[in-house]
This record gives sequence, structure tokens and C-alpha cells, in this order.
Amino acid sequence: MLPLSKLKSAFCKIPGASALCLRGADTTKFLQDKTTNDVNKLISPGDSQLTAFLNRKGRFLHSSLLVKGHEENEYILITESSGIPDLSKHIKLFKFRSKVEMEDVSNMYNIWGVLSKDQQLLEQAVEENNSAPANDGVNSLAFLDPRTPTLDHGRKGEDGSAAKSSFPSPMGAIVLTTSSSSCSPCLPDFVEYIDGAAYDAYRMVQGIPRDNHDMFRNESFILESNYDWLSGVSFTKGCYLGQELTARSHHTGVIRKRLMPVYFVPSGPNKQEIAGRDIKNYERWNDDGDLLFPSYFDPNSKLLIPPTTTKLRANDKPAGKILASAFNVGVAQVRFEHTDPDTVFEADGVRVVPLIPSWWPEEALGLS
Repeated sequence: MLPLSKLKSAFCKIPGASALCLRGADTTKFLQDKTTNDVNKLISPGDSQLTAFLNRKGRFLHSSLLVKGHEENEYILITESSGIPDLSKHIKLFKFRSKVEMEDVSNMYNIWGVLSKDQQLLEQAVEENNSAPANDGVNSLAFLDPRTPTLDHGRKGEDGSAAKSSFPSPMGAIVLTTSSSSCSPCLPDFVEYIDGAAYDAYRMVQGIPRDNHDMFRNESFILESNYDWLSGVSFTKGCYLGQELTARSHHTGVIRKRLMPVYFVPSGPNKQEIAGRDIKNYERWNDDGDLLFPSYFDPNSKLLIPPTTTKLRANDKPAGKILASAFNVGVAQVRFEHTDPDTVFEADGVRVVPLIPSWWPEEALGLS
């Protein structure tokens, strides 16, 4: 197997991923009223979107990738296994007498992530796995990961085909195969298998939030976790549970902190030389070609990185907190009061460098 630093494509069973299936005549309306995204855009099997369930005050409860199933009014919610019991209770609480049936289908599917910057490879993987014959009566379901601002899943082109993107999804593609088979997804032989730790580190490098790992129930605010930039919230669909806080913050433009990828280095000078050049805070990192992991990623790092919830400080002033970390990378909630590229960020004596991932929109460069 190639070292992580040399990989161009990889696949993995997504760590902690489980699935609920909702079906019934009222399912579309129920999800439209209770989640942040526009369910009506999901038309064909495999159409997908990032969405969230909020509490009445607009704070985060559960995140999921919502996927249109093969049957009419059938949806699969891919979410964290640790959150399945609470999410099930939340759905039962609000569905009342609605014609909505819920089933935990976690034991029915293996949920795979396919990572690559090659859009053609990702689209081919989706096509081949969707056309694969059913196994034990279960059809595979594959789709491009919808967590990106440049894809509009569920929308169709003039010819009726799914809309395409010129920019690969940061998290590649997702394939659901039957769990009763030991088979992996249909992929070229050169796509290497990686473990869950490496997959999660890649997620952090891309600055993608993960339910109950760096988003906290009844606390987190989805716009601070970049749901607006990840196509995870609709501002035109109408009312849904917890909408007021999200809509008000979006329209006033007051978001003072966001989840960002960071890397950790020993404390030292303001400038850190990576890949032969100096890297500063808030620099957009986008020069690693077709390699999955950036050159600053070190899977053999011996650096003692700060634990989750460690306070982040800039010039000895509060500047956010570490949300998750692995190897020498992580994600942090960073306050944008300190936007000087030479500001020294530290957490527990370790230098922390926040970077802007390549998929962030141009508006992010103003860090407003």
C-alpha cells in the first residue's frame, strides 16, 4: 500500500456511519417541515443533500446525509451511529399521526466513502455501483457526496440529467452496499483501502464537520459549522423547526466564528516553512495537485496535540477552541477578530495554524 502522503484515491468504510430509513405517504412533508434543507429537490434515487435537525431555539441536534431511496416517498438518513437512538426519539416525537414509518437499516448496509480529486473517477464509481445487480435483494445506492457549495443535487439539466460540477466534492462519493456480502464497492484496482482514522483525518483537512465529534447537540450553530457553504441549508424553502435563528444570522451576515481546518506545529517563529515556502494563517491551501493529503499532513507525527475543547488563544487572547484532532491536523472553531496572517495562535503551548480549504467560496477570503 502507498503511504498516505502519496495517495491520489482511496476508499473506506465511513467510521461511525449508520442509517435510518423513512417511508410513507407523509414522509416528504414531514422532512420538509423538520430539516434545514429543501427535500423537494430530491427527485430520483441517489439524489442527496446535507441536512440537519434543529431544536426549537435553532441549535443543532442531528446531522445527516439525506438520500432519496428507490421507492416512492422513501428516504435514507446517513448519520452517526451514536445519535440513532436520540434521532429516532426526535422523529417519533414530531411525527404524531403522520403516515411516516421509520426503520433502522444500519445492519442492512455497509456505508463506504470514496475519496479522489478526479471527478471522472467519482462519477464513474457512482454510475457503476448504481448499475450493479442487486445482492440478496438489496440494490446498491451510490451518489456524489453533497457536502459542497458547487453541486446542486436533485436539480436537473435541460435534458433531464443530473447537474454536474466542475469541482469535485471535497468528500468524494458515497456507496451503500448490502452488509450481508463481503464485497467492496465497484472501484478500479488502484483505489487503495484506508482505515477510519485516515478517512477522518482527511475530513478534518477538508474542514468538514462531523456530527457529535465537532458539532455538539443543543449547543452548536450550523452556520458556524459552514452549513451555508456546504449546501446544507435552504434559505428559500419556507418554515422549518428552528429556522428563525439560522435565517436571521444569514440575512444579517453576523457570523463571527467558523469551523476551520488547522495543523499543529511546535511553538516557534511566526512563519512555518511547509513544502519549501512560508505558510501563514488564513492562507488558502490548494497546491497539492491530485494528491489527497496536503504536504503539511504528517501521519507519523509525534507532536502531543491539544485535546478536544482546548481553548485557542491568539496573542494571549481568546480566539476559539479545538473541536477535533488527529495526527498533526484538526478542526477548530476560530473567531475572526484576529485576521492578521502573522498572528500567533496557540493551544496548550502548541502552535496552531488555521487554513482556508480550497472549496471555500471567494466570500470566505474576507473572513466575515
